[in-house]
Amino acid sequence: MEQELELGIIDKSGTARRVHVHSTRFVIGRSQENDLVIDEPGLSRQHALIEIMGEKVILTDRGSQNGTFVNGRRIDGSMAIEEGDVISLGVYDIKVHRSRRLSQPAADLVLPTERQAEPADGGLAITPPFRFGIPVMAAIAGGLIVVAAVVLMALVNHNKPKPIPSPSPDPSVSVFPSPTTSVEPCADVALDQIERDAKQFMRVVSDDKQELAFPPREEPRQDIQAEVRSYCGRFFLGEAIKRLNQNRQRLHGEVEKQGLKLPGVLAAALAETSGGRNGDPVSIALQMIPGLARRRVTFGDNTADSMLIAIAAYPEGYDSKGRHPLVARIRESVQGDLGQRNVWDLRQKALTAKQYEFVVRFLAMGIIGRNPKQYGIDTPRLDF
Repeated sequence: MEQELELGIIDKSGTARRVHVHSTRFVIGRSQENDLVIDEPGLSRQHALIEIMGEKVILTDRGSQNGTFVNGRRIDGSMAIEEGDVISLGVYDIKVHRSRRLSQPAADLVLPTERQAEPADGGLAITPPFRFGIPVMAAIAGGLIVVAAVVLMALVNHNKPKPIPSPSPDPSVSVFPSPTTSVEPCADVALDQIERDAKQFMRVVSDDKQELAFPPREEPRQDIQAEVRSYCGRFFLGEAIKRLNQNRQRLHGEVEKQGLKLPGVLAAALAETSGGRNGDPVSIALQMIPGLARRRVTFGDNTADSMLIAIAAYPEGYDSKGRHPLVARIRESVQGDLGQRNVWDLRQKALTAKQYEFVVRFLAMGIIGRNPKQYGIDTPRLDF
């Protein structure tokens, strides 16, 4: 028996489709020479290799910089993959679908018959006369007709042309022709829902009695909406949430020592690891606690706005004199009361692109963590 393998790919837009693995060696990466080309900066030129070895399917990381993950865990070298496993490469999730087929074509199948007599003196073999009665012979003939019909149908179906695939919804992915199926998880997540969920999350994270304020323009909410959709239904995010929940008591003790709030630390760890795709969220959370505590002192957390600015400051370090560069940029860009500042107004004036993206991802992780199943992730909510 040989393996037939299909890969269910969920791309960065949330679109899902299937790709047939057409050879025993199937290379995935950014290079145009690969069997599956994914033009994504987070992938290496030849990122991973899938090999079909009889009954086994082996996945190998080919020394990629950002790693290859199976079911949320980074692999070291090679490992066997099974039906239902989820391979994560950069922002792509790939689900494994395995089946078995006969290695011998249907046309080559031979029905058992009575052995022919051996040829004498190099002559032709002669079939001995049948020793069955007419009823038995009729039954055998009927059975052979049925079997022949089945074999003929199998041949016809085997030779049917495969359907031509629809154009790929993600231009960064190129594959050999294969059937595709498109779905759009979380397509119905509206902007007012994003705003409402973000406000509820920030109410838990900060001590501010006032709700997080959004500007009249829709761009910030659209940015968060796009980030939420990019993580909808992602297996690795569900595994990361489980890991954080399993280690809640350990994390809670460390968080309390620094005067922080657990929800903010958990969401920050998910943001830093891109939903658990780029590292263990528990280890990262423990590493982040001292830095988050220092930024809380610098920027405050008494309001939702100041809390978000402290989060925005995390990707940028302090200078040799213990000063954070964001403080100076805020003073230069804000006139009047510094307490009235917020990340939306500071985006163009003081925040770097990386800092703004971190804030958006932080809010997206908080929104999804409060109700994962609403966003296509079958795991209990993040235990705040």
